[in-house]
Amino acid sequence: MRPFLESKGYSYVGADNETGTSTEQGGGHQFKGGATHLCDLHRLPFEADTFQFIVSYSVFEHLQNPLVGAAELFRVLKPGGICLVALAAIMPFHMDSFYHHTHFGMLATFRNAGFEIDQIAPARWSSFLALGSMDGLPGPRLLRVVLSQLFYRAHLFLWWLRTRVKGRDPRVENRRRDLAMAAIMKAVLRKPQSSEA
Repeated sequence: MRPFLESKGYSYVGADNETGTSTEQGGGHQFKGGATHLCDLHRLPFEADTFQFIVSYSVFEHLQNPLVGAAELFRVLKPGGICLVALAAIMPFHMDSFYHHTHFGMLATFRNAGFEIDQIAPARWSSFLALGSMDGLPGPRLLRVVLSQLFYRAHLFLWWLRTRVKGRDPRVENRRRDLAMAAIMKAVLRKPQSSEA
């Protein structure tokens, strides 16, 4: 995300525990080059109240203790600052993932750290599609993608059918479906102006 953030005028500071991985499980090699600081999110080398804006994308599932990582993000964020987080929900094991979060898990993790939660929502990527693109199914990539698309379309059809038969509100059911099968959850978090809570 570095080029995008810098193009928007942000001064970029990237923290990672390594410059990129060579693992074949999940494709970590695609993420090298973003770190300006090699460090551990469980103990960041920055002063408290340093950053106005933090983005954490697909990091928290790789932490051995996400509660400590959330507390560290809270510590280094300035009062009133915004933190955008995206993390794995229902997704195949990849690289070195430890903890995948539901929306309730995400709420608890970041609320316990002291954040105000502006929004938690599923990303528009179904876990069925993640199966095919992240080695959740064996076999050649084309076959995995086709099968995951078939599972996804069957899932959508069955959910639509149940919604119609039971006379439920489609908007509510679509949101419930997205939450139930989200590959990624995302959140907008805010550090209160006064963090003496």
